[in-house]
Amino acid sequence: MGLFVKLDLGKFNSLETIRLWLNDWHERKKDKSYRNSAEAEALVIANLARQLEMEIVRTKAIEGRVKVLKDLGVPKSKIRKAITTHFF
Repeated sequence: MGLFVKLDLGKFNSLETIRLWLNDWHERKKDKSYRNSAEAEALVIANLARQLEMEIVRTKAIEGRVKVLKDLGVPKSKIRKAITTHFF
């Protein structure tokens, strides 16, 4: 044997190396795709929450105005008409 060392040529097989690289690339791509979709879903949820918060503030503002009108003795029919005309 002397100078000759037995090498496992399977580890140096270029086709195997390419296959492993492609497999790793595919896994990284799947991971990135999953992360991107999860981030997109989180953004959608955040936007919906923000819209809901804005709607709550808007509703409270309308409720406050209605209360003032009621306290001033404005009839409900006129309040209803004012709300539909100015807010919806």
